[in-house]
Amino acid sequence: MNLKNLKEMVKPFGDNSDSPYFRPFVCNGDESNYDIFLVGINPATPISMKDMDIDKYVNLLIKYDDFYKEYQKIRENAGKTTISRTRKGTVNFVNELGMKTGKAILETNVIPYPTSNIKELKEIPDNVKKYAMNLFYSVLIQYTPEVIIVFSKTSLKYLLEIMCEHKIIESKVSTKKPIKVIEDNSNPFIQFSYLNGKKGAIFVCRHLMYYGDKGNSFSKFREKVINYLNSGGK
Repeated sequence: MNLKNLKEMVKPFGDNSDSPYFRPFVCNGDESNYDIFLVGINPATPISMKDMDIDKYVNLLIKYDDFYKEYQKIRENAGKTTISRTRKGTVNFVNELGMKTGKAILETNVIPYPTSNIKELKEIPDNVKKYAMNLFYSVLIQYTPEVIIVFSKTSLKYLLEIMCEHKIIESKVSTKKPIKVIEDNSNPFIQFSYLNGKKGAIFVCRHLMYYGDKGNSFSKFREKVINYLNSGGK
């Protein structure tokens, strides 16, 4: 994705300078292809024009390490810990997955509108939420990743809603089973085809705030995803 398009995507809703920038993804370099999407519900710690200008923000989104250095400063200035449990778990999971598969991973969210907490997310207007979900879809169809790893059942429900609306899947899939049961299943949650015919698979796990340093309780899930990727989706 070129920087001009990315700049359009991140602009605050309605060009309101008091609103946060959208955060469609954070990645390490301008890769032409991402085999893996890691998908959460929405970004934490809003960043707006008062924190940095839009050109700096856009450039940081494709410089993973530099972005999170700035991100930590903003969190610290807001009186928060420099790294959250979710960020710590995400970094450890992504590092191991990348090392074991050699594949590029894109971190994104089904609602790429940042809020300080889930309560604030529930309070954003429906038109803003819908706009954000469409941004996620545009990123999804640009890269059509082989594997989508989604953490938390709430994130999964939104993902399925988006995919159903855009006819990537024919109908909503049941999410009634407990998240740990879904996580421990030996197969992908679902396999599907993008509109261009490319095959994809969704894997679901608990929220990565529970991952910790080594992710011991996620080991079965992690190996399932790694084996799937390294076997060419078999």
